[in-house]
Amino acid sequence: GYVRLFLSHSAQHKTFVGEVADELAVMGVHGFVAHDTMEYSKPWQEQIERALRSMQAFVTIIHHEFNGSAWCNQEVGWALGRRVPNFAVRMGADPSGFPSRDQWPSGHGQSAKQVAATIYGWVAKVPELGGTITDGLLEGLTTAGNYYDAEAAANRIAALGTLDEQTWARLDATYWANDQVY
Repeated sequence: GYVRLFLSHSAQHKTFVGEVADELAVMGVHGFVAHDTMEYSKPWQEQIERALRSMQAFVTIIHHEFNGSAWCNQEVGWALGRRVPNFAVRMGADPSGFPSRDQWPSGHGQSAKQVAATIYGWVAKVPELGGTITDGLLEGLTTAGNYYDAEAAANRIAALGTLDEQTWARLDATYWANDQVY
């Protein structure tokens, strides 16, 4: 029920991008991070290609090493060719090639949580992804195993603004079913 987001990044920054993905998960967004998401003993390139074929949106985390990476550039080309919604966060470097035509926010010096919030703010405004985010947030609230995750999901749901009757019914059921919510 989460938005499937491919997070393209240079390998040197996999830990930071993994932390961004962890923050996004609380917000109803699954961030595919190749180094964290792939299964052992399976061909890595096939797993990356499967993620690129199934992504709903694409985000580049642009550190200095990004533009020089053939793999990162191939991922960008794949995303542009599929015409999925795409976004970039500049981490001290500007994008090259086609993505350089647009203005992108800077995440330089920000925490993973702040960068995730920037990405989430963009994803939430993409019309074809909004309903998926709501479903993902409700699922996150329903399955929250601790108060902090429940609080984070509830705050994100509250930030959505107006909710329909079906969503209110799901919230009511979750309230009574999960002791970390009520």
